[in-house]
Amino acid sequence: IPARPIRLVADADARDAMLARFGEYGRAAQLVSGSMHAAVAANNVVAARAMLRRRPASAADSGIEGGTPLHLAVALGLVEMVETLVVAHETLETPPLLEAVDVAGARPLLVAALAL
Repeated sequence: IPARPIRLVADADARDAMLARFGEYGRAAQLVSGSMHAAVAANNVVAARAMLRRRPASAADSGIEGGTPLHLAVALGLVEMVETLVVAHETLETPPLLEAVDVAGARPLLVAALAL
């Protein structure tokens, strides 16, 4: 992952709309104490890893707008958190994360591209 991502989205309105949506999503996630989404929103990698060890399926929890913690992490540009979730997916046999879609049909990779 490059230190400074390259901007890929040409349509600034689409990018701004996606960031606004996930900004609200992140703020709402912080209200749910003890959730994986709250750990991601707070960028608390230690808490996220502990939750993943206790309950690997928490990586695929569906939150507001149907997004997973990975959707939120890529939207917020939290590289270490994204790595933590992807590694957990590979090692802890979490439910599929990379193909998960939110209510708008967006996969984490699309969210990441729009957030750049």
